[in-house]
Amino acid sequence: MKHTTTGKPISGFSVKGKMLMLLFAFLFLSLSNIFATHFRYGLVTATRLSETATTVTYRLNVSLAWRLTVAPSSAAFAISGGNSGSVNVTLSNVTDPSGNWTNSSGTANVTLNKTATLTKIEFAGCCKISTLANNHDLNWDVYTVINTGAPGGSPVSTLPAIINMPINATAATYTIPASDPDAGSTLTYGVPSFTGNLAGESNPSGFSVNSTIGQITFNTVGKVVGAQYNAMVTVTDNNGNQIMLDFMINMVGPSNPPVFDYTVTPTNGAIFNVIAGQNISFTIKATDSDAGSTVSFSVSGLPAYITTANFSSAALPATGNPAQTVFSWTPAPAQIGSTVVLNFIATDNVGVQSSTSITIRIAAEPAPVFIAPTPTQNSIRQILTGSPFTDIIRAQSSLGSNVSIAFATGIPAGAALS
Repeated sequence: MKHTTTGKPISGFSVKGKMLMLLFAFLFLSLSNIFATHFRYGLVTATRLSETATTVTYRLNVSLAWRLTVAPSSAAFAISGGNSGSVNVTLSNVTDPSGNWTNSSGTANVTLNKTATLTKIEFAGCCKISTLANNHDLNWDVYTVINTGAPGGSPVSTLPAIINMPINATAATYTIPASDPDAGSTLTYGVPSFTGNLAGESNPSGFSVNSTIGQITFNTVGKVVGAQYNAMVTVTDNNGNQIMLDFMINMVGPSNPPVFDYTVTPTNGAIFNVIAGQNISFTIKATDSDAGSTVSFSVSGLPAYITTANFSSAALPATGNPAQTVFSWTPAPAQIGSTVVLNFIATDNVGVQSSTSITIRIAAEPAPVFIAPTPTQNSIRQILTGSPFTDIIRAQSSLGSNVSIAFATGIPAGAALS
């Protein structure tokens, strides 16, 4: 049977065909817009794993948040600057405990050439959720900048996807929880340049960040409860390694924020250097001055090997006024070289929050040391031939572990260790 179409052809297509194509295009654009406006939060950090004379291998650590049910299964990061190429990160997606969004996380190793030019690794796309008061339906650009020619890796952070701030405050504050795994590093806080993929975007009016301590300040006078704003903050170490935090600020009712009791709680930003096999334990306590208020504890930044079982109140969040919990953990040898940033968040019953962060660096047990009466290094003993000679060699571990002693270059003829 001969197939015919009705309508006068236009540029090789019938009117009916043209209408179908336009309808398809409209549906495609509509569906694209629905599924594209879903980005909520992003962070990627780089952990230095190993190196050769000319290359460095890093582990990328990716944390993202999306509208429910639309999180991707992977993220393709582009590499530019001192290196080029791409790396794909497979993502594991779980629903946030709040039930309101999906959290994605994943890791991937990448080997880069050592170079004096900074390398940027970024995952960009469109679009941020459409309900934001600023930057809605615009691009995201999750990136880290790495100095492959310098020691160490990037800073790290455990800022949650959404933080709460009270309305009608001329200077509502929140401290960015960040640290650097590299000993001796200093951090500087700032904002991105808002060029390239972020062109046309900005932090909300009245938003600023202290470059030294990482405290953000936001004038929320005139804001309404439930409004959500997009904010972006950079954290850079003294070698030029940088991360960028893209997060949301949720407006809640006016209230005095909870206050951490630093007579028992470690100071904000405290760093603990812990040896694998040693236990670390500390108390976290917060109160709220508002009559009838309660304080609820939660924590972000828990790696897979730390769970709520490491807290005295296993079913976090711990609630009360004061609210208190005790953290206790003994790192295993598998965690040697890791840096954990625990961000403790105290929330009152209105939703106003305070946070305090603690960094834990896990190191290997120090080598045993020789102690008296062991002869000093390079000492010379004069021994009479034919006469027995005895010397005492003693060593100990700083953790009390068993220590074995052996000849490094072989036992001399006729010598023995008891």
